[in-house]
Order: sequence, then structure tokens, then C-alpha cells
Amino acid sequence: MDTSSMVPELIIIGLQSYVWIYFLVITIRGDNWLAFISLKDTGSAVIVGLIAFAYVLGIMIDYLASFIPLYNRSEEEETPPSNEKVAYIRAIKTDAYSALDKLFNRIKLLRANIVNILLIGLNLVIYSVRMKLSFWSNIVIIIFISTLLIYISWKVWKKAYKSYLHHVDLTYKFIKESEELNSCGNSQYFKWKNIQKNDKESTANKSVDS
Repeated sequence: MDTSSMVPELIIIGLQSYVWIYFLVITIRGDNWLAFISLKDTGSAVIVGLIAFAYVLGIMIDYLASFIPLYNRSEEEETPPSNEKVAYIRAIKTDAYSALDKLFNRIKLLRANIVNILLIGLNLVIYSVRMKLSFWSNIVIIIFISTLLIYISWKVWKKAYKSYLHHVDLTYKFIKESEELNSCGNSQYFKWKNIQKNDKESTANKSVDS
């Protein structure tokens, strides 16, 4: 699965990252720096630049999120599919691979969402502490909501990944069984042709003998 097929997902991941980057910058530098950005004069250029950087940022966050543990290696049903299976599906049935690729990209979006929620919550807590906001009414609520969203995202991601593994196995088995059926069909066809050929030769020999 390559990043070129998941451009929209990477841009979404990058745009999510702008939230925690914003709170990180205003925590360190304040909000005075916003005055340097004049959308009235350079709005289009700024928007294009932000979208382009969102894509690059999305790739970095996606890579960072790849270190999050998902499955227990002692559970056989959660073992990731071999690269050979995915490569085989890609080589034999490209339309099936495209469907699996779209599903895998959504799973990566869910995985990166966990990292972004964690960073957003962390920067909001730091910002609240610096602004000397009320502990119970702000920080505790932020921590609780962030933890809840991270847990939900992780559970949904895990369920989606299991579904992906199941689809990979089913697709691989279907392709292999189809190949075996075609192989059996071809062998039966050639066997039938040989029988026909032998019958013709036998009939021709009888005609000569008579």
C-alpha cells in the first residue's frame, strides 16, 4: 500500500494536525503572529501552501502512527496478512486490490486520528495551564474527553483492521480457488479433445482396414 493512493486521507490527517500546531504556537508565541498572515492579499497562496504542507505533515503523522501497537501477536486471527498475499492480489486482480487499498487507507486515517487527538489534548492542557484556567472546569474535562476519543478511535481502528484482514483472506482464497477451477476446467477440456482425437484416429484406421 503506497501513499500515492491515499492523498485525500493524508491531507485530512495534516489538516487535523494544524489544530494542535495552532495551540502549540500560541502557547509559545501568543497570537500576535496571526497579524502577519493577511488572507485579504495572499489568501489563495496561503491556502494552497497550507494544503500542500498538510499533505507532507500527513505523511509524517501517518509514519509516527505506524508505531502504535494494534494486535496481540499471540492471537493468530489478528496476525497481519503476509505481503505475499497482498502482492498476489495486486498482481492477479487489480480491481479487488483497489477495493482493499481504499479500506486500508481509511484504517490508516483512523490510526493517525489517535495521534492527532493525543497531541491536541496535550497542547490544550499546556495552553490551559499557561493561561491559568480553572483546573477542574478545563484541564480535567480536556483529559477526559481526549482519553475517551482516543479509546473509541483505537477500538474502531482495531475492528476495522480485523475486517481488513478478513477481506484479504477471503479475496486471496477466492482467487486461488478460481485459478484451481480454471485449471481443472482446462485439463478436462484437453482431456476431452484428446478423446475426440483418438476416436477420429480409430475411426480412420477402421476405414482403412475395411
